[in-house]
Amino acid sequence: MLTVLAAVGLWSLGPPILPPEPEPEPEPSEVLHLEIRGEGAGACPVGADLPARLGVLLPTLEVEVTPEPRGGGPGPVATIDVAAPPDPGASWEVDLVLTSPLGEHDRRLEAESCPVVVDALALLIAVAFDPVSAANQIDAARRAKPEPEPEPEPKPELEPGPERGPEPELEPDRSLETEPVARPRVTAEDLPPWRSSSADARGRGDDAALRAGLGALAGGGYGPLASGSAALVPRFALFGEGWRWELRGAWLPPLVRDVGDDRRLRFDGWWLGTRGCWVPTPGPVELPLCAGVEAGSIRGEALAPVLNARSGSQPWVALELGPGLSWSPRPRLAVGVEASVPVPLAQAGFALDGEPVLRYAPAGVRVLAGIELRLP
Repeated sequence: MLTVLAAVGLWSLGPPILPPEPEPEPEPSEVLHLEIRGEGAGACPVGADLPARLGVLLPTLEVEVTPEPRGGGPGPVATIDVAAPPDPGASWEVDLVLTSPLGEHDRRLEAESCPVVVDALALLIAVAFDPVSAANQIDAARRAKPEPEPEPEPKPELEPGPERGPEPELEPDRSLETEPVARPRVTAEDLPPWRSSSADARGRGDDAALRAGLGALAGGGYGPLASGSAALVPRFALFGEGWRWELRGAWLPPLVRDVGDDRRLRFDGWWLGTRGCWVPTPGPVELPLCAGVEAGSIRGEALAPVLNARSGSQPWVALELGPGLSWSPRPRLAVGVEASVPVPLAQAGFALDGEPVLRYAPAGVRVLAGIELRLP
């Protein structure tokens, strides 16, 4: 009973005082590894100035300058390639490859001076890690900077006049007091121009670089003989902006043709060719217009019931001209269709028992469709 009364008495004096809860330990900050390279790194101290600028925009981010490439590893990495301007009036060019919690970023910067390059790099990296915190730091720095006071207007000098008695005290001139000037907010247009190395590859002239292609086509048409035929065509191509050159070959699968009086002739063939193309590009498609030359051989063989049947071959040399249509759904893949008109430079054919039964067509028609793998 005494214990209960004592407890009640102590509680009447006030609730027990509990020890304060321990404060949570701050989470460890991320460490950004900077890799600085390029022939302009010595002229522009990016490695020395960039960590200080990042410390102002994003205090929670630790920055470590890595003199050599890390070759992978944990933590975010920013690789900066600095190119000094070739002429005194030219711009600095900087390539930035950044791996941050928001993903991988690939940017190219152009600026008129080294300090502008450092400020732009610091702003891009800070926004990539924590855009909200970076915006708050910029706004806080803008408010903390004192407004410059305007210089007072010069007062006109007074000419000396006659001596007078003591003049009354004048009130202070308040005409010089001005309202605080609101500074404009920093927008994306105020930053130095930058371009993405992947999205603006066309602007840097990458489309004009030499590329190669490996393709396979199949189709058929009329010719080389005055009959229908099929063709399988592998090809190798080199191409650039507005032009294309191809080296191709073809195999004509065997076909059997009835030449009358229960006589039949089986023929096949091959040819190699090269051609050049002018390639206009209206939008996402290519419209090559090509001309070339091809040479090979057509082989014919008589079938039973012809007696003493023999096989023979005739040379094939022709010029060909035709348009095409190609579409590239991916940078390394293209699909297309083409049509051409081969014209033989020499007439030839096949005969049975001294009687001509099948000759070359004066002109043929060939339609092919296929795919192409483009490198690089």
